[in-house]
Amino acid sequence: MPETIRYTPEYNKYPTEPTPLQFMYDFWQEAGLRIGKSYVVDDLLLTGKEIERKLENGYMYSFAPAGVSKEDLGKMFPEMRCWAVEEGNQVVDLVSNSGWFSTEVSINTPHLGITEKQLGKMLKEQERQGDSLRTYITRGQILKLLIGMYPDQGSTWSILPNSCYQGKILKARFRSDGHLQVNTLLNTYSLNNVGTRFVKWI
Repeated sequence: MPETIRYTPEYNKYPTEPTPLQFMYDFWQEAGLRIGKSYVVDDLLLTGKEIERKLENGYMYSFAPAGVSKEDLGKMFPEMRCWAVEEGNQVVDLVSNSGWFSTEVSINTPHLGITEKQLGKMLKEQERQGDSLRTYITRGQILKLLIGMYPDQGSTWSILPNSCYQGKILKARFRSDGHLQVNTLLNTYSLNNVGTRFVKWI
């Protein structure tokens, strides 16, 4: 079982000064060591005050390195115990962006009860992308370190518009023990406990 990430106690809240850069560097350095890989974390050209303003509006900055796959994430965080990150899975990520992105930071998924039509409209109007399994896991592991909780934690599901299985969009949620649940999304998915998050690459 991998050791607990050493820097957890130092980051009990989201770091804004000088920037989250050192936090992300430490995070990906430690995670990479677990599987014998190293990753480059780009500079984040924002001030602490700019980051604080984003937090006040319910968003945080996160980083996804080039070359890290969902299968890599499954090995880094084996407590997820999820079929969708095992070698040979048939999950298709429709995008493979890397770098810094801003994302909604809430524990329960926002936009609950969203319809397919509403989702498409919001993606277009906000000039943001929908989640993929890769960004969902990245956010989840970082939130666990920062605030001690995973997104959704068994109470809500988050739609992943940019990940699909056999042509069907996926939804995901974490359990409190780190187990990641991933299922396909039915066409009639406008349910009170199903929502989505958005990401914006910078």
